[in-house]
Amino acid sequence: MNLFSRNWLYGLLTLMLVASTCLPSAAQLVLVDEPFRIVEVDHAEKRIGIAKPDAKPNVRQNWVYLDLDTKGSYRKYIPSARAYRDVVLSPTQVLNVADANKGQIMRVKGGRDWGGSIKAKTIHFKI
Repeated sequence: MNLFSRNWLYGLLTLMLVASTCLPSAAQLVLVDEPFRIVEVDHAEKRIGIAKPDAKPNVRQNWVYLDLDTKGSYRKYIPSARAYRDVVLSPTQVLNVADANKGQIMRVKGGRDWGGSIKAKTIHFKI
């Protein structure tokens, strides 16, 4: 291997190292499976403002972001059948149910990103 090809290889490796450290990562750092209180709903940004259940009920602590893969549900009692039925919700319906049930508890499963916000995979409302 001559001197030119060796320098070219070192230059390529250096460029890859610089590019990998400068580009932002979209990986989820921590998995989340916790109950949160619904504080506010932002339909335009597809996000729900949340707080821990024991925190002040009108102060948002974080955001839960929804995307097209987010699934929602709640359990509904049917008196005639004396049974419960799980109702499955689309992301738009999740926002509407959250808006109608501010102050209530929901369970979020998903992951935290670098900024601390939560990307929801599933949301279950306890209404």
